[in-house]
Amino acid sequence: AGDGRMAQVHRLRVFGCACYWPPLRIASAMAASRFRNIGDPLLSVEVGSSGLPEMDDDLRERNVERASRNVVAFMILPRLFCMCIALVVYTLGGRAWYDAEIKVIEGRHQIPLYFAVVVFSVLVDWLTLWPTILKARIFHPDSGNLRANMTVYKLSVPSIDDPMPYIVMEDEGPIGEYNRANRSMFNFNEGCASFVLNMVFAGQVRGGT
Repeated sequence: AGDGRMAQVHRLRVFGCACYWPPLRIASAMAASRFRNIGDPLLSVEVGSSGLPEMDDDLRERNVERASRNVVAFMILPRLFCMCIALVVYTLGGRAWYDAEIKVIEGRHQIPLYFAVVVFSVLVDWLTLWPTILKARIFHPDSGNLRANMTVYKLSVPSIDDPMPYIVMEDEGPIGEYNRANRSMFNFNEGCASFVLNMVFAGQVRGGT
């Protein structure tokens, strides 16, 4: 009986990994983002002489709390959403066929490999989302294209009485379009490895569907 329960756990792990598709993650993450403004409306902020939004400590902390809630939602809700779909497909679909495919994977002793893919996917999401908490201390959610800056630079000059403003990306005109296009490429690269791994390993179970 114990071996049977362990085998069932292995099946759910494999099938959960197989159904962990980024398009579904994006859809559920968009649903989670709807909770961002509940009980805490966004405030319009001005860009100060530093070139960054002017925020007091209280507003920064509220932004950090909001960003932290979003990170928790994005880490949990998409996985729950995809797991529910996986269970429905597994239960109502060709269960015998899925069991046969998963048995082949178990026979190859690849369960730890699938588990490693799940861990890697969680790691990618965490490394992608965690900086948004730090970003909340610098950029307000209503800061527009300023939020596209992945780094903020300063001029390396001798100490002066009036500090120079920080350096950010140009966000207007053809240069702004070019900068945002490159930012989109970086966003693609952030999740590309996770997508490819899940696609390849999912194909071992769902390749015929």
